[in-house]
Amino acid sequence: MAILNSVLPDYIGRFKIIKQLGKGSQGVVYLASDSQLERNVAIKTIQLEKSTPKIKKQFLTEARTIAKLQHPNIIPLYEMDEHLGTPYLIFEYIDGQSLKEHLISKGKLSSKACINLLSPLLNAIAYAHKRGVVHRDLNPSNIIITTQDKPYLMDFGIATLLGQRSDEGIWGTFKYMSPEQCNNEKITAASDLFSLGLVLYEMLNGKQAISADNKFAIINKIVNEEVSYPIDCDTAIKEIIQKALTKNPEERYADALDMRQDLKKHLRRIAPETENNTQNNQKAGDINSTLEFLLRRMEHKKDFPTMSHQVIEISQKAKAAGDTSANILSNAILKDYSLSSKLLRLVNSPSYGQYGGRISTISRAVVILGFEEVRNAALGLMLLDHLKDKNQAESLKEACIGSMISGSMAKGVAERMNIKDQEEAYVCSMFHQLGKLLSIYYFPEESEIIFDMVKQKNMKEQAAAESVLGVSFEEIGIAVGESWQLPNQLIDSMHTLPAGELKKPLSQTDLLKHVSGFSNEYCDLIETSSVHERQQNFESLASRYSNSMDISCSQMEEILSNSLSEMEKYAQLVNLDLSQSSIFKKAHKWVPSEKGEVENTSEKIEPPLNSYILENQGQIIDAIQEITDSILEGAPLNDILVMVLETIFISFNFHRIMFCFINKGRTSISARFGFGPNIEEIINRFNLPNGGNDIFNMSLKQAKDLIIEDTKSVDSKNLLPEWYRKKFAKKSLLVYPIMVKNIPIGLIYIDSIAPISVSDETRLGPIKTLRNQIVLAIRQS
Repeated sequence: MAILNSVLPDYIGRFKIIKQLGKGSQGVVYLASDSQLERNVAIKTIQLEKSTPKIKKQFLTEARTIAKLQHPNIIPLYEMDEHLGTPYLIFEYIDGQSLKEHLISKGKLSSKACINLLSPLLNAIAYAHKRGVVHRDLNPSNIIITTQDKPYLMDFGIATLLGQRSDEGIWGTFKYMSPEQCNNEKITAASDLFSLGLVLYEMLNGKQAISADNKFAIINKIVNEEVSYPIDCDTAIKEIIQKALTKNPEERYADALDMRQDLKKHLRRIAPETENNTQNNQKAGDINSTLEFLLRRMEHKKDFPTMSHQVIEISQKAKAAGDTSANILSNAILKDYSLSSKLLRLVNSPSYGQYGGRISTISRAVVILGFEEVRNAALGLMLLDHLKDKNQAESLKEACIGSMISGSMAKGVAERMNIKDQEEAYVCSMFHQLGKLLSIYYFPEESEIIFDMVKQKNMKEQAAAESVLGVSFEEIGIAVGESWQLPNQLIDSMHTLPAGELKKPLSQTDLLKHVSGFSNEYCDLIETSSVHERQQNFESLASRYSNSMDISCSQMEEILSNSLSEMEKYAQLVNLDLSQSSIFKKAHKWVPSEKGEVENTSEKIEPPLNSYILENQGQIIDAIQEITDSILEGAPLNDILVMVLETIFISFNFHRIMFCFINKGRTSISARFGFGPNIEEIINRFNLPNGGNDIFNMSLKQAKDLIIEDTKSVDSKNLLPEWYRKKFAKKSLLVYPIMVKNIPIGLIYIDSIAPISVSDETRLGPIKTLRNQIVLAIRQS
């Protein structure tokens, strides 16, 4: 039955119990080991023997409430389960001591130490209150401090939805309850601030603010008596505590951030130099701490690890342009079929009109456009595709569209300034707000608080972000960009330029940074200024950038007009509806010749292009023609091989494809390159003796195209090497020999997860034509 006895249980569920961490009226907290995930966790049980069915229901509500709270200073809940009739919660284990233990060992704390510990907790409380959650039991035992002095809030065990009240009686730790809790009245966010006021008093003075012999005397003091202060208590901080401890909830601080702001002001007054030094010394730690938490949140999203890995891979492959061939970068992009399709549409769009709209493969795009331009286009598409369709606040969509407008304008400005790297300017400007975009997506509640502070308290966005997150959007973007291994110029462009008139840029990187900053600041003007203020505000902006660019208001309006036209086309490519976008509507109003009406692009959006599948025969014909032209133009043989394999790969949606060749001594058949999942692994393993009895040698000997419909069948067992069948075999296998003057020189290997039969020969016909292109290229070389 119950597991809450004096004997330490060996296991609770799958968790091996190490020791007891604490025990209270609600239950026991244990340190346990999770063998599955190889980590320590904290397990909190609940004392069901003393509870009612309503309490059990409240416990379930508690679990759902805690699970929604994700903040750097709130201990996260991993999961919930039940063992021997007792429900329990599994939390992240934070190695530290409670504030209660901290005060016992160190005694009272200085004002500076109190404020530095309490400030991040007030951020966490503000975050929880914004979610409609009141802690209801804030006390030194529920605050954990690590050895690095990072504080955490724990045990939202009696948290209820804001405005609700329990009919089961009074909940909380008596000496830290608010008057309304003692009277069993409505509990609000102000109740938590009262409790924090009592905690702050205890931190400063080394003793509890409320002390009495029994709970009735304690309640009487809380409800009817004022707290007495030591003679040497700092007057300013005493006033902060008094405001938090006001009996009337409506006369306390309006919210936790207001209390935090007063504490920070007080810290600047009592130790301005120390405060500055402390901020400088803690800055790197704050960034690392917040970034660590941000990345942890990202990794819990199913889509982010995949995107992050792909961004890093594409960045690495593009950086190694001098040391690798086009197919290496192409393969990294081709792992995402949707990205490949959209990228091919983009490079065949009017924006790349100089190439005639006839780029049919990613590898050809890399050869024609270059590694960096393809990388930039791919990164821009990936970022928008990752963020635009998520079920987040409207602010995320607006921020994405704002980044697109900024990027498009930067490209226009770069073109006017005769900057060669116009696509570089586009992606630098688009990634300028990376930190803000990621914060809106992964920190939606905190971002909402930040934007409310900007609107209601007239705070700068950077100051508001630092107040809530501990770091600015800019710092988050730079840190994530570095972890993604983005190019230096992209990361540099995320830096906010200094205020006032800017100095002349001394390098191409600085110039791109100016173009990016100018385009984003112009976009901010569109969002925050009226059309009537356009001329005046632009002149101020132009003056700020006068040492790096010379653009008139009318010229900028022309660039904006062209950018909006390009945006509409680009939005169709990524399936983004601009018709309801506030910033897109405002931007149209800034173009004098327009009336500010935005065409409903949602009706024009084409269905997602299922690019280069067999049913689209025209695309395959274009690819064959492009390959033929490349052969006649004398393109390197390796480029032709890559183009052929890529065309087959994306046209038929096969699982993997490889080009294999017979070595010079004609003793073995080895894989050279290919596309598909884990392709490097099978390429490294694929090495067969020439002249064997397997299907690959059979195809070369007979000069015949061969198909194995089911690689797991008994009939195919003797045709496939054992190592291949065990690890690499998929449903179907196709082998196309490459014969030059009746002599086999290699083969095309294809496998498919979907079944393929001999009856599909007509449908697979274009593969033979593409194979013949390889033969032609070899003869020409």
